Amino acid sequence: LAAVFNEFCPPNDSLRLLMVGCGNSELSAQMHMAGYHQITNIDVAAAAVEKMAQRFADLDMDWEVMDATAMRFPDNSFGLAVDKGTLDAMMS
Repeated sequence: LAAVFNEFCPPNDSLRLLMVGCGNSELSAQMHMAGYHQITNIDVAAAAVEKMAQRFADLDMDWEVMDATAMRFPDNSFGLAVDKGTLDAMMS
């Protein structure tokens, strides 16, 4: 996936990324380490969000319990949205 992201949406300091359905995946942390530093992670599972926020607290990412069908962000808040579940389905 790194090649696809680098070709179509390379990391830069102003790019804000929304990780939809972050669950307990390490993808956000991996993307942060690859240069995507403004990451907001959302999931409906409060336990998963809390666990991952603690696990990766040193990476300074945002974590919110939120339903992707009822997001509270203003329009155009993010330059890139990643749906982890869809990526998983595509990679299997």
